[in-house]
Amino acid sequence: MADPSPLPGIARKPLSLQTTIITMIVIAPGTFAVTARPTTPQFLPVPLNQGKLKQRFNKDLKLARQAQAKSLPTNIRALGEEIRRFNYSPPQQKRAHLDAIEALVQDALLKKRIPELLQLRALQSQLFLQALHKWQVPQEPSVELLELGGKFSLVAQQSWRTAEGKWLATDAQLTSLFHEQWARTTGLRTRKTFQLSPQEAIDHYSFLLQLPPGFLSTLQVELAPLRLSYIDQIGKNDPRYPRLFARGIVLLQANDTIGATNALEAYLKTSDHPDYEILAMNFLTSAKNSSQGRFAL
Repeated sequence: MADPSPLPGIARKPLSLQTTIITMIVIAPGTFAVTARPTTPQFLPVPLNQGKLKQRFNKDLKLARQAQAKSLPTNIRALGEEIRRFNYSPPQQKRAHLDAIEALVQDALLKKRIPELLQLRALQSQLFLQALHKWQVPQEPSVELLELGGKFSLVAQQSWRTAEGKWLATDAQLTSLFHEQWARTTGLRTRKTFQLSPQEAIDHYSFLLQLPPGFLSTLQVELAPLRLSYIDQIGKNDPRYPRLFARGIVLLQANDTIGATNALEAYLKTSDHPDYEILAMNFLTSAKNSSQGRFAL
């Protein structure tokens, strides 16, 4: 394997939040009332903590350097090679590689090799980033990239890299996404050490909410089911998150005005986020102008 090296985060950040116009009516000197105005939502409440995400990325980079500095145990190296074979193999061979991965993981767990497993994950995530950034579209992806990332390599390029080659995802965000795939492949998602903490889950699904897979080439209405599932995951991990407000926005953007009306009305009845109430009233007014139902609340 090639040595990992620090990869700077791409400068371009995910889509910025945009404000919404609110109509103000003067009632008396120094007194204002707010009236709802039909408004198309141009943002989503996204509680992504970039600072925490960067801290986790730096920790991962340190673990990768540790793996580079010393030779990992034989069974851990064998697991890394088997993961590569699985990612690159044709569908008919994947079951055999998954069985081999499962056996190697169980052996590592019996030998209490959790620190080494974390180092392997970190090393492979850094190698993945290197190979991903070397890929010059429209060239074919390298064998190295496909061994490390499998189909996720193609998803990343198609979802978060513009035609001009600009990345919408930082290296920290790509690493977080890679970790989830790695945990699925190894079957370690059920292990506490490899599970997403509540904050990690919030950051993970916040990014996907903003920029879901297929974002650059898919219509809003087709992205709505994915975004709704991400909203629910954020709400599951953060009870303070305005879930119904976010669902109303996604449904309205997808032209499901019946679903949007139901979500926004429910939000206004239970809201403890006064900063969003005026926006919710504006969006609700827009939703009530039509009656096309597509997705359930």
